[in-house]
Amino acid sequence: MSGSVWFSAAFSAFMLAVSAQALAHGGHEHEEAREGMKEFSIRMGIDPGYTTEKCINLEEGARVNYRFDSQYPVDFNIHVHTATETLYPVKLESKANFSSTLDVEKSQEYCFTWKSGTRTEQEWFFEFAYTLD
Repeated sequence: MSGSVWFSAAFSAFMLAVSAQALAHGGHEHEEAREGMKEFSIRMGIDPGYTTEKCINLEEGARVNYRFDSQYPVDFNIHVHTATETLYPVKLESKANFSSTLDVEKSQEYCFTWKSGTRTEQEWFFEFAYTLD
């Protein structure tokens, strides 16, 4: 097999794998934390198990007031990655809405993650917002 044909086949297989992963795992957005109220419309897919996350770089000592309001219950967590493990300061099951405060203990990226437990006829959206104190 020539180099260009092999590369084309390998690239096609890679893109197919990436596309399949994107169907099961929706958005993965990153941002720098900023002052003031931040509001987002979070997209969810039709299948149970569909996951999306919003990752935010937060500074040690920050207080994050956050909330979400969904028409369907979702599993929710806030997690951080270390060199050896994933830590979950918050982990909840089957919540349609929730609000709380996260006290940031270490400067790093914190991922707010939602997982659908419901099959729906079409993709749907819910609201997520946070403020920094």
